[in-house]
Amino acid sequence: MSPGRAHGPHIAIAAGLALFGALSVLPVRIPTLDTHAYVSMAQGNYSAVGTPFRYRVVVPALAGMLPTSPLLGLRLITYVSMAGVYFLGLTECASLGIVGWPALCALMVIFCSRANLFNFYNPYLTDATGLAVLFLLSWCFIADLYWPFLGAACLGIFVRESALFAVPVWLFSPKWRKGIWIILLGVAIFILPTLLFPSPTTYRDYAALAIKAKANGKELFRLAKDVSLSWHCVWILCFCGLLRLPRRVQVLAGLLVLGAGASSLVADDYERMVSVLCPVVLSGVAKTLETAWVKNQAMVIAFLCTLPLQFLFSSPYVLQGMPIRIHHVTLVATLAISSLCAAGVVVD
Repeated sequence: MSPGRAHGPHIAIAAGLALFGALSVLPVRIPTLDTHAYVSMAQGNYSAVGTPFRYRVVVPALAGMLPTSPLLGLRLITYVSMAGVYFLGLTECASLGIVGWPALCALMVIFCSRANLFNFYNPYLTDATGLAVLFLLSWCFIADLYWPFLGAACLGIFVRESALFAVPVWLFSPKWRKGIWIILLGVAIFILPTLLFPSPTTYRDYAALAIKAKANGKELFRLAKDVSLSWHCVWILCFCGLLRLPRRVQVLAGLLVLGAGASSLVADDYERMVSVLCPVVLSGVAKTLETAWVKNQAMVIAFLCTLPLQFLFSSPYVLQGMPIRIHHVTLVATLAISSLCAAGVVVD
């Protein structure tokens, strides 16, 4: 079978999921401050744009070249990027030898997550394209594709600086010497624009202000709550699957966890920050489902039957329109049922 024909089903699935997400999740009506910055950049005005948005030039530049309004351009780029995320996710699983229904079901688990659906709720950001870059870097590393990884990393830094999280992975491979060059090049690409094109605020100012605002117990509690809810029961499946995956994936997971932690220090939307874990969450869940099917078919099926409920839970902007009691009951029921089923999946 030719590569094009082999990838045909993956392309169809990826495009279908992206289209379903675009049609099923209503986008935010009032653009955020982040969006205003990207719109300004798409229009060629960088003067009032501060750190870190000023250096995320790829997506606004593409939006500015499209024959549409900047807002619509950002939205279209997000939808195409999400299709790329799903395609690369299935390709990554195939590189790990996980094919067929385990990979597809794991992708559906990711699709029904809060980390995924936020991209459709606010498609006017660079998050989706940044996530696609991380999936591309993850796949290149797993498949031992050094030069494509290098190219994707260099360009990806100008999409979102989160691409830097994956850059050190080659230090933990036989190509560790080349990994040093990737790190040096990545850091140079990250720092040089800030020196040549300084913004009204620096990364240091941005980080210092954010960290200072978090130095209290209430914020730490919110961090723990948001991180727990971000993947809720999926954390269980991911962790068990990662234990069975190659060391490369485990190293990548560790670096992405560190990256998510660093991002959480300078941002207060914690669920968005942990979305960078999507590439390793997908592979971990896929491995767990593949392994569990042998002994726990009934529990795997039961867990998959909770996905519609998880989809509803992961669309908090829909749930918020419900009466508060129904809202709370739905959330608690979703967490309880899906967590019990997930626990049943991993029990031998």
